[in-house]
Amino acid sequence: MLRVDHGLDLGELGGPILVFGGPYSKLQAIRAMRFEAARCAIPLGNCLCTGDVVTYCADPAETVAKIRD
Repeated sequence: MLRVDHGLDLGELGGPILVFGGPYSKLQAIRAMRFEAARCAIPLGNCLCTGDVVTYCADPAETVAKIRD
């Protein structure tokens, strides 16, 4: 039997966690997420993106840069 584990060990995350996905190259969506994280006192290290970061048009490079930041 072949078992493939694509899991990612995040270790222990203390405090609240913000999970989001699908900004689709919209820099405004990332800015809004970061605003909410700050408003709720959630450290950026506890913000987890589930994917669908870029798509056509909008601001793909800037969106990726903000996610990596």
